Amino acid sequence: MVPRRPCGSSGSGSPVVSFRVIVTRPAHQAAPLVEELERRGYDVVVCPLIALESLGADSVDASDYDWLVVTSANGAEFLAPRLRGRARHVAAIGPATAEALARHGVAVDLVPSVATQEGLLAELSRARADRRSPSVRA
Repeated sequence: MVPRRPCGSSGSGSPVVSFRVIVTRPAHQAAPLVEELERRGYDVVVCPLIALESLGADSVDASDYDWLVVTSANGAEFLAPRLRGRARHVAAIGPATAEALARHGVAVDLVPSVATQEGLLAELSRARADRRSPSVRA
């Protein structure tokens, strides 16, 4: 459920609460967090700061690449329907991204133990130095 009060609303006239929270996730992804925060007694306002849209429908042929690096679950959702061919290896920045790819039948070879760009870079560098295919960690 998306809260009744939109971004920028002062909430005046509402009962006094201990904590007000603003959630900036895209509107279509905010509900689970908003519902849990409200369940815990927070006064929540949804104020999406970004909207997600595809930049086109052209296919993405990954077959000539050693690595396909996917850095967000949202990116995975937009990429998967357009993906043609398979890169030699696929890396996902974290478990949620790996799960999004798996839902679309894309096998992931590398999920860094630290789900940040630094963690991904470190493990890609190790995989390159080792000249071997890393294993999936989720």
